[in-house]
Amino acid sequence: MWSSRSGEVPRARTRVARCYLVCLRGVIAVVNATLVALIMVVLAAVAVRYLGVFAGSLHWATEFGRFAIIWIVMLGSAVALHKGAHVAIDFIDWLPQRTQRTVRSLGSLMSVAFLAVLAWQGFKLSQATLSQVSPALGLPMGYSYLGIPVGATIMTLQSVLFAVMPELARRDEGPSPAAPDTSF
Repeated sequence: MWSSRSGEVPRARTRVARCYLVCLRGVIAVVNATLVALIMVVLAAVAVRYLGVFAGSLHWATEFGRFAIIWIVMLGSAVALHKGAHVAIDFIDWLPQRTQRTVRSLGSLMSVAFLAVLAWQGFKLSQATLSQVSPALGLPMGYSYLGIPVGATIMTLQSVLFAVMPELARRDEGPSPAAPDTSF
């Protein structure tokens, strides 16, 4: 598969890493844009309803909020996976180094299996609900549920990439998990 020239494998790894980071920036941009849209719609709905800015209400705002939250959570989980920000309990420090690697590998394999099943079942849910139309927005319900398989697929691919190229996973040992991260 790889040529015998010494620089081919590192260059391929560099291309994969660069492609991964570009895709991750795209996911971050989508999450940020969706979050801003969610905030703007909710603020507008509050202003319309309680401040009487316009007559009536934005009846579709609640439905939009639900759909947006599904996408924000699933795509945001992929960003959190990259940063190592998911909740984890590390109780294997007392084990020998070789056993630690084995246990971590098994944990990663179980994560990939779970995420792959989540992606597949989310895809089935999305397909099953495409014929249902949301009452306020008039969109197929499957579009909102599509965030589940999209996010799970991204996290599955990330987990596989992190197993092959651990340098891609950013594991911050920062001051506090609550501290804002502005390093992108």
